[in-house]
Amino acid sequence: MDTHRSTDEACAEHGAFRRRAIAALDQAVAGDLPGARLAVLDLQVHYGHLTEALLVWADTVIGRTPPAQHPALLTPPDNAADDPVAAWAVKVITARLTNDKEAFATLRLSVPRRREAVEAHAMGLLKVITDHLRAGEAGSAR
Repeated sequence: MDTHRSTDEACAEHGAFRRRAIAALDQAVAGDLPGARLAVLDLQVHYGHLTEALLVWADTVIGRTPPAQHPALLTPPDNAADDPVAAWAVKVITARLTNDKEAFATLRLSVPRRREAVEAHAMGLLKVITDHLRAGEAGSAR
């Protein structure tokens, strides 16, 4: 009996994970932080990790940001000095934007393994992304 998953099953599971990760991001952007937090917890429970979600979220904000505005993604928020999670989130986005796989891996491994810490870092990344996307929308509405 073959115990390996088929490629189709793996692709379907990856697609489901990606849809759930984007749904969490969309909830955060819409201002539904409790819903986003529940979606993050669901990803953790269902899949046991958030590494792929970090990639999806960073890639999504990069993709939704016009290239001319990419330097804004590299700018830490005003509270980064007081909020190490916000500073970490900007570094995650920067690592993806610059395709620095080593930096991304280091940042991923720097998150304590406790569920609360993982959730705090995931929500911190979602907040930084949400703030950036909202600032972009406000700038384009002028």
